[in-house]
Amino acid sequence: AHHYMYGPYRIKHPLIRIGQRGEGKWRRASWEEALQLIADRTVDALVRHGPDTISVFSPSPAVAPVSYAAGHRFAHLIGAHAHTFFDWYGDH
Repeated sequence: AHHYMYGPYRIKHPLIRIGQRGEGKWRRASWEEALQLIADRTVDALVRHGPDTISVFSPSPAVAPVSYAAGHRFAHLIGAHAHTFFDWYGDH
């Protein structure tokens, strides 16, 4: 696992896809640009398709309780669905 964290190909900054899905074409972005893109796409999905079309995946509460709570709180505030690893694993 340490190879993923400390390997030469680890991702250290946001990347935005510039090609088709699966092409592997990316460009480096600033954190501000990446967060703005995520916010814009989230608001667009809310307005166009409704909050029930958004699914927020947060870590399991046993591993990261603060991230879990933040993800579920965010989903609750916008009216979206919240899921954890337990929900994913249960479907298998």
